[in-house]
Amino acid sequence: RKAAAAVEAERERSRGMGREVQEQQRSRQQHLQQLASRVAARLMHKETSRAFAAWFNGAHQARRMRLVGAKVVGRWTHALAGSVLAAWMKRLDHSKRLRRGGGKVLG
Repeated sequence: RKAAAAVEAERERSRGMGREVQEQQRSRQQHLQQLASRVAARLMHKETSRAFAAWFNGAHQARRMRLVGAKVVGRWTHALAGSVLAAWMKRLDHSKRLRRGGGKVLG
């Protein structure tokens, strides 16, 4: 009886070890599934973040181009204002010369 009980105990222990091995395999499979899910999520996030980065870069470039355009238009405006001012000063000087010359002639 003791020998039969020992043999039965050994069988039960090996079954328990088999269950542990099966449980470890299930645990590994679950871990791999979770890992694959995380990898897929990261890839999706990477694609989404790339799309957002491209949109952000495009928006930034558009804003920069608007600012550069505004500067160019401002320079043109100031250049025109400078040329208008120069033309006005030229006419003013011409008027002054005419007045001086006219005063000498009439005076």
